[in-house]
Order: sequence, then C-alpha cells, then structure tokens
Amino acid sequence: GLARKSDAVFNNLRGDLPKRLGLDYSSLKDVNPSIVCCSLSAFGREGFRSHEPGYDYLMQGYTGWMSITGEPDGSPQKSGLPMVDLSGGAMAAIGLLSALMRTKNTGEGCDVDVNLFDNAISHLSFIAAWHLTKGYQPKRFPDSSHPSMIPSQVLPTKDGWLVVMCAKNKFYQNLVSILGVPELAFDDRFLDYEDRLKNRGVLIPILKEMSKKKTTSQWLGLLKGNVPCAPVNTVEEAFKDPQTVQDEMVIDVEHPDFGSVRQVAGPIKFSDSNKIHVKAPKLGEHTDKILAEKLGFTQTQIDNLRDEKVI
Repeated sequence: GLARKSDAVFNNLRGDLPKRLGLDYSSLKDVNPSIVCCSLSAFGREGFRSHEPGYDYLMQGYTGWMSITGEPDGSPQKSGLPMVDLSGGAMAAIGLLSALMRTKNTGEGCDVDVNLFDNAISHLSFIAAWHLTKGYQPKRFPDSSHPSMIPSQVLPTKDGWLVVMCAKNKFYQNLVSILGVPELAFDDRFLDYEDRLKNRGVLIPILKEMSKKKTTSQWLGLLKGNVPCAPVNTVEEAFKDPQTVQDEMVIDVEHPDFGSVRQVAGPIKFSDSNKIHVKAPKLGEHTDKILAEKLGFTQTQIDNLRDEKVI
C-alpha cells in the first residue's frame, strides 16, 4: 500500500486515535521500517488528556497566555491570531523534517509527537525562565507594555497609535528628547530600567501627553533611526505597506472555479528558485493519480473504491 512507498505519514487527529487507526510507527514499521509518523494533536498520544480534543483558544487558557494578555483591570485576552495553532503546525513541520533527515542517515523511522499544549508551554519563553528560576509571577501591564524594558509599548498619537521599543537606555534618552521632554533623560526617577519600572505611573502619563501632539506619521519621521518604532497598522494598511509590496507578499493565483484569487504568499524564499505559485489542491484532487502511479491501480479499481466510499 501507500505506507510501503511513503517517506512519512502525518495526522492532525485526537491523540488517542493514531494508534487505533494504525497511523503510528509501531503499526507501520513492519511494512516500512524507515517511515516517519508525525502526529499533531491537542494533548499528545499518551497521558490522561490524550482522548480530549483541543483548540487554540483553549490552549491559550490552559497555558497561561491569556493571564498575561490584556489590560490589568480587564478580562484575560487571547491573542488576535491563533498563534498556538500556527506555531504548532510549524513545530510539527520542523519535527517531521528533522526525523526524515535522521532516517536518511540511519534507515530507521520513528514517531514524531507534537501537541498544542506542549507547544504553547514552550512558547512562554523568558516568562517561563523568570518564573522557574526566580519564582516570578507575571501580570498584565497597560498599553501592551513590556514587563521590564520601559518604555516599550503603544503610545497614543494625534490620529492613532505608535509602538516604541526602548530596548536600550540610549533609545529612552532619544525618545524623551524627540518628544520634547529631554529633562526626563537625566531625571533620577527614570535613569535606568529599574527606576522607570518603579516610577512607571509617573513617567508614562507624561510621555502619552507629549505623543498626542503629533500624528503617527510625523512621529515616525522624527523617531526613525533614533528609536525603534512602528505604526499600529490596520490589516488593510499592512497590505499596503511598502515592505509587503517589495517582498511580493500578495500574489494572484489562478483557480479553475474562482478565477484569479488574491492571497498571501509564503514567507520562505530560495535564492535559486523561480517563484511559482499554485493553488491548494481540492480535497482528494490527486487521489486517482497517486493510486495509479504509486500503486498501479486501474481506473476501474479506483472507481470501485470510490463507490465503496473507501476514498
């Protein structure tokens, strides 16, 4: 069958299902010892939650993401995009490719188990490091602020919002100078990150009052090259950004049913490859071709499988 001729099998099922359906390595190794079996599930293939389904939103709740997202006095918030799902897919791809490289050297396949819960826990990153080593209890900060590098947050402007990232003291000094309050650079209350964290409640209202005096575009013109900064674009504005245009991140792909379809391009580019974009296949679009070319099935056999709802 296909397993004998395949390099890998991937599933995105509930954790307890791959083994039951014969999609794990122990079920397929006798047919193909080098096959890699990758599973992306909610809670993994083993353990007390393996039978449970899961979604991005739930994982953000389970793993602490929502507890550190949003305004301090507001309700916990999820991220604007399903980042657990998106990064989970990327982790599964990395795991699958790594296993294929190993198999190429050893000739032996394996299971690759990635689950959304573990993926989300791993992405706690520096918050996890601080908590595990120092007992740090993270909390939510106003204005999407960084917990320690102050000021690194959104600031209101005359016509919108601005993001500033003062990852070095010199950026803070440049910021207050350009905002029109240079004396704050040498104020004892705000000399370093620890001082500014302690006196955040005094400093930030001053910066906000000053940032409201010009438009986002005006501030960007003044801050660029002196302070890491960015506008808070809408999705429409993001697609019109010169970087989006330059990198050809919006493409048109021909589709037999819908004509020319505008969509987002992939972010990975190879220097020696032509940019050829094709539509995603329909469900089962290549089934007949694969069964015929890989397994030698006749069209009659394929039609029979379809009549029996096997495919």
